[in-house]
Amino acid sequence: MKIQFSEKQKFTQWCFWLILIGIGTIAVYGVIKQLFLGEQFGSKPMSNSGIIIFALCVFGFIYFIRYITLITKINEDGIKMRFVPFVKKSIKWSELESVKDCKLWICWLRSSTWK
Repeated sequence: MKIQFSEKQKFTQWCFWLILIGIGTIAVYGVIKQLFLGEQFGSKPMSNSGIIIFALCVFGFIYFIRYITLITKINEDGIKMRFVPFVKKSIKWSELESVKDCKLWICWLRSSTWK
């Protein structure tokens, strides 16, 4: 089974990662200030366990965004899509009504709906 097309996409926009890193930096600063320096972080500070849980959730979310991937493969059997870790779907060529070979933006301008 020869793969005719394969593509792998991830979140690589620098402005998106800049926001996530900024949020992560705030979480780290809060942990350092409250746990190691003994000063309150904010006017209504969380408990020490609360700030640790918050920091873990922030870094868990950042790791999750780094982990998710969209993989598309086209071969003789059909189209296989996988959105890790959510969806895995295969579409056989016999299930499709028609297929166009064109540039994406041209197809978008010509199509009336996306299914």
